[in-house]
Amino acid sequence: MSEIWKQTVVVSNRPGASGNIGAETVARAAPDGYTLLMGTTALASSPALYSKLAYDVTRDLAPVSLVVRMPNVLVVHPSLPARSVKELPALTKARPGTLNSASAGIKPE
Repeated sequence: MSEIWKQTVVVSNRPGASGNIGAETVARAAPDGYTLLMGTTALASSPALYSKLAYDVTRDLAPVSLVVRMPNVLVVHPSLPARSVKELPALTKARPGTLNSASAGIKPE
């Protein structure tokens, strides 16, 4: 990017908390176009999984470019009454401690 933009580019890795540390750093940066975030699917899932985020994805961040497409899938056993993504959190709240889940990401709060 330095060659293309003809200016210095500094990469600052801020790992942790499913990308929320880096996202918060970018959200709090001056909105001058000089700070970029390489976002992940966590930008879509974190608002649902974390009860308190220090930033608002839709208010504090703006998309610049699509870099990759990555399919995701959410499945439940047919015996469960949840038939939509909206119904699943309601079901887990109605049956605390009785449902199991698996994920490549974090465990919901």
